[in-house]
Amino acid sequence: MCTVEGLHARIAHISADIEMHTEVLRQLEKSKSLAQGQLNALRDPLARLPVEISSEIFLECLPSRIVPNPRTAPMLLLNICNAWTNIALSTPALWAAIHLDGQSVQVLQTWRQGPANASRGTQVLQTWLPRAQNCTLSVSLRNSLNHGVAGVLGQYAQQLRHLELYGGIYHVYSLTSLPALEKLTIGSERGVDTVHLTEIMKLLRLTPNLVECDFVQISINPSNYAEHKLTMPSLRCLKFGDPDTEDLYYHGDAILNHLTLPALKTLVVSLRKVSYADFSLFLKRSLPPLRRLALGSRNTNFQFTHLDEFLRLLPLLTHVELQQQVSELEIFSALADPESLLPNLRSLKIRSESTAFSASWFPSLLRALSARRSQLVYFQFESYYQPEANEDVYKGLRKLIANGMEIRIGYQEKYISFQQASWRWLS
Repeated sequence: MCTVEGLHARIAHISADIEMHTEVLRQLEKSKSLAQGQLNALRDPLARLPVEISSEIFLECLPSRIVPNPRTAPMLLLNICNAWTNIALSTPALWAAIHLDGQSVQVLQTWRQGPANASRGTQVLQTWLPRAQNCTLSVSLRNSLNHGVAGVLGQYAQQLRHLELYGGIYHVYSLTSLPALEKLTIGSERGVDTVHLTEIMKLLRLTPNLVECDFVQISINPSNYAEHKLTMPSLRCLKFGDPDTEDLYYHGDAILNHLTLPALKTLVVSLRKVSYADFSLFLKRSLPPLRRLALGSRNTNFQFTHLDEFLRLLPLLTHVELQQQVSELEIFSALADPESLLPNLRSLKIRSESTAFSASWFPSLLRALSARRSQLVYFQFESYYQPEANEDVYKGLRKLIANGMEIRIGYQEKYISFQQASWRWLS
């Protein structure tokens, strides 16, 4: 007959057996997983390749913008098998770039450890950047710059080559010197951000070896700035927006009043906030060996005398893009003398919105292009309006094309065809 004591003893015995068998199953599962991993490693073609080749394959998996997301490389590569994890962690170049978005709601579970007051961005960088070892670094921050992130960047200042700042520029005072930085982008991804000139100049003073600087959808407020001008001896490329994406209309160019750029070779500027006189002073002060110039914007109206003055200060220009309302006839007449104006010109693009568009200047255009046929390889005149020209001009332009010059006249996908027996618009 069963007793209470006997049943308790039986239950305890059964529980002990269950615990023992559970532990046996746990150990068997662990052994199976280990064996499966070893089998996968033996079957994995990557595991049979030299690490150098496997690393190159992994590098080809990287997206154009590298974010700390377990669903994309390089973090995805850590979640396949031990062999892939070892390859990923032994490939520093996989971790040489990162984009942090401060507005993201995703929190990486594996990187939550750390000081309770540390920001997520700080924790991510503290884990990510050491994996890059001695590689040069590219860091993109969207509303992520704060004191903690600035501190981590300071630790890698000698390796940081490229830095993008989208929002949060007011935290620039947390940054220390960035002596190795070569490319800086300051921008806004949503609308136009207004930043103070003091913040921009502070950042530029931290980058003595900067080579390229881009302002994207940024308006710079110059009020009450009275510090001395800054000379940047290494800066070769300065862009205020992108003329091809019509970002050229934002007002950052007032900063030119405070810069001297003796090595500048590429300049994209709208002249919306800097006066013509100040821009001329900037060119005379810097005497840059400029090769590429994109000048003006949709609402910029030039007197030809101003444009002529600017271009004559830049005799080394090879590529010029003009976007403004100005007399085409005056431009083409001046270009007909290559010895006095832009003697090294190889590419010319003009975007015009003039309502006075007329084919009356086609003979002047033909004379200008013919005078430069030995050097000019590309000419584009972009306009909403559709001109007509006489047969002699058409034949002259077709001859230049036959000799190797590329000529495009029209708007976007609608250009004059020079392959027909007469003028025709492509649509």
